[in-house]
Formats: sequence, C-alpha cells, structure tokens
Amino acid sequence: MVSILCVIFATVQYLVLSVGAKPPNVVFVVADDLGWDDVGYHGSTQVKTPNIDSFASRSIVLDSHYVNSLCSPSRASLLTGRYASSLGLQHSVILQGQRLAVPLNESSSVRVSETQRVRYPRNWKVAFGLFRHGLYTPTGRGFDTFYGLYNENADYYDHSSSLDFVLMNKYNAAWGLDWRMDQNGSFDLIYDDFGKYSTDILTDRAIEVSQNYSGSEQPFFMYLAYQAVHSGNEDDPLQAPRDDVNLFPNIYDNRRRKQAAMIYNLDKNFGRLIQSLEEEGHLNNTFILFLTDNGGPTLNCDFSWASNYPLRGSKHTLYEGGVRGVALAYTPQVIEGSVNNHMVHVSDWVPTVLEAVGIDVPEHLDGVSQYQSLLPGAESARITLPNATVQIAEERRPSSCLDKACWSDDLNMKACMFNLTADPCEYRNIIDVDELEDTRSLLFERFNYYYYKAVPVRWPLPDITAMPPLHNFTWVPWTNDTTMWA
Repeated sequence: MVSILCVIFATVQYLVLSVGAKPPNVVFVVADDLGWDDVGYHGSTQVKTPNIDSFASRSIVLDSHYVNSLCSPSRASLLTGRYASSLGLQHSVILQGQRLAVPLNESSSVRVSETQRVRYPRNWKVAFGLFRHGLYTPTGRGFDTFYGLYNENADYYDHSSSLDFVLMNKYNAAWGLDWRMDQNGSFDLIYDDFGKYSTDILTDRAIEVSQNYSGSEQPFFMYLAYQAVHSGNEDDPLQAPRDDVNLFPNIYDNRRRKQAAMIYNLDKNFGRLIQSLEEEGHLNNTFILFLTDNGGPTLNCDFSWASNYPLRGSKHTLYEGGVRGVALAYTPQVIEGSVNNHMVHVSDWVPTVLEAVGIDVPEHLDGVSQYQSLLPGAESARITLPNATVQIAEERRPSSCLDKACWSDDLNMKACMFNLTADPCEYRNIIDVDELEDTRSLLFERFNYYYYKAVPVRWPLPDITAMPPLHNFTWVPWTNDTTMWA
C-alpha cells in the first residue's frame, strides 16, 4: 500500500442537543496517530502522559478498540456509524484538493425525529470543502461552529498546509494558509494565529465553547480532533515547544524526542480541557470519548516516530499495531477505573451515543451500540470486525498484513491468520494449520461478505484549480460544482 499522509481535521465543533429533560453532553476527543505504547497507562517508559493516565483511572479503558489503519476511513466511520467500505472510503486518505467526501446522501445517517427536537451531528466532514457556500464543510453539514483546518498535514505554528513534495512538483503548487473560523454563515481565514501552537489554541477554543454552556440547561456536542500528534509539513514534520522537548533528554534520537514532546503537549492540553469541564460542572453530565484514529506510524512512517510496543505493525497495516487503538470512555453512570476487553469498533459510537441520549438507532447503520456492553459483567456486542477489506490502487481486492511474513515465495500476497489470545504480538501465521480449517473457512466467509458488499472506491487526483497560488496562497472551497470525481 502506498504510504500517504493522513487527512487531519484539527477542529473544534459542537451542536446543541435538546430532548425534553437535559440529556448528557457529548465530547469526542481524537488524537491523531497516537501509538499504543505512547501513553503511560500502557506502560510507556519514555512518554509522559499524566493527565491521560489520570483520566484513564476514572474511565473505562477500552483495550480492544479497533479503528481503521488510516485516518480518513476511521473518521468517516466515527461520526456516521457506517463502515468505511459502505462509504467508498476504504482505500486511503483524502488529499488536499480532491473532489471527495462522505456522500451527501449520508447526511441522514444519524437523522433523528423532529418531534424529539434534537439537533445532532448528521455527518462528519471527511473531505475538503468543495462548495463555495459550504455544502461539504462542517458547518454546511450540521455543526454550528468550526475552528481549525480543513486539510491534512499542516505546520503547527504558521498553519500552512502543503501537498507532499511529489504532488507539489506535479501541480506546481505552493503552501497555502488553512486556518479558519466558520460560524454564522461566514468562512473566515485567520491570520492572527500565526506563531501559536495548534494544540494550544484548539484547546483554548474548546474551553471557550464549553464555558458558553456553564449553568445552561442546553447540552452540547463537541468534536475536538487534534492535529497532534500527526506530522506536519514535510519540510519540518515534528514540531513541539522547545520547553517540552527539553523534558526528554533521556531520549537519544532527536526525532523520537520531538514525538514524545508533541505527545506530552497533547496530554497537557487534554488535562486543561478536562479540568475546565470539571470546574464548569459539566463532568457530572458528560459522556467523553478519547481515542486515536489509527495505530501509531513507527520508524519514520509518515515522518513520525510513534511506538506501538508490544503490538506488531504500524499505521497503514492490518496488524494490531495499525488497527488496535488507544481509547477511553468516560461517563458518570459507569464504575470508574474499569478495563473493558470487549471488541469495539470506531463505527459503534454513533449508535452508542444515540442510545445513551434515548434516541432510536437507525437500522441502516453498520455500527452496533456498545451502551450496555460498557457495563461491568455485560456481554460483548460484537463478535466480528470489518477491517478485512480495504481498497488498494483502483481495484477491490483482499489486503494481507503487508509484511514479509504474508508474502509467498513467488511474491504474491498471502492471507494471514493469528490467534490473538495465544499470540497477541502476531508472531506466528497459522493460516495453513490443518486443524484450524473450520476457523479459516469462517473468516474467509466473513471476508467475502464485506468484500462483495463494499462500495467501489473513489480516489481522484487533486483538482488543479484548487491549488493555493490560484487563491491568494490559501486553501478555500474552490468550486460551485458539487460533483465528486471518480
């Protein structure tokens, strides 16, 4: 699979919920590219995450939480409740300037009855805004306000976003500013945040939004998708405040030291958010989900130096290190400090939240509600996961684990099967063990089910008319044409 930088939507977004008596506030916090071993509660000896660890001690630790191996598919599933393969987004990430998004007809994916008087996110925007009037932007798809960037990678301080060097040369494109505030029908680029670290100012905005609801009977939905700890632009991919970098003199490799500092800064800001929610009295009526969008990219994958130890694999792979992600769920109604090993998929959170606030779950959603299975002693709501089918190049075909162990001697891809109970680090491929024929047949049956059900992928080349030199060196919605390219 071609390694391409992940789409990032570093945003603060919220909606108002109103269903009779006040339902819980809902806060989703997404860390980008956070590694399994890059949190203290998983045993990291390098990275300091005291605030995330403290939050874990009062939350449900989801140690079998599965995401996709790349960000766009995971984020599409997170706020639609659909599998990426149901949206045609199972292939790769969405690049700047692509005419590509979650289809507009998916806006009904979590539509609720008007008689319930609920305003709830009808979709999550997973592509750059294609429509000048905001049809594909977050505020065009149901959010009341948006702050952050539309595109994928960006500089943490000057907030410019660039295509990778190969595409930049192809399109003769330069960097462009991609930092804005969308609210009240306006789509304003922000120049005054130059020099301010994105993790800090996204948290500032999140706190400001939540404080607007202090003492209010109106609940809120907030979606805070940090840029951190994804790499920035290729010219300077790992960026963190110098004071944070200096806290890790014990890490010899400068790249890993910067990665640790980025994680530490993310942890500080997450702590600020939780402290503010607590001080404002929101925590006693708020459901909070903290998660990563995919496994950490290791050893310079996407210019990052995450660690998924002891899990095998990295972002872009179907090993546990690529698809088993850090996740915590907090709700005052559940016993604090528990560990839940039930299988959970990122698509499950829309139906889970809908059930939590007393709204009927639409039948067409792929995700299943985990609301009851989060309780101690409850049974798992899932027995299978849909990570079996991805799109490679322009053809729909099976994906192996993308590792030497899963290639046959004639360089053809070979299926992998692991017993994660006995072999959690996936050392031994048991696909050819005769005694496991029934299990192998069952897994291939499920694979074929998802394979033939998958919606064909769209993944066009970027549109040349979207490039920043044509728009005063900024990234903006560039066309009134709502047609997505194949």
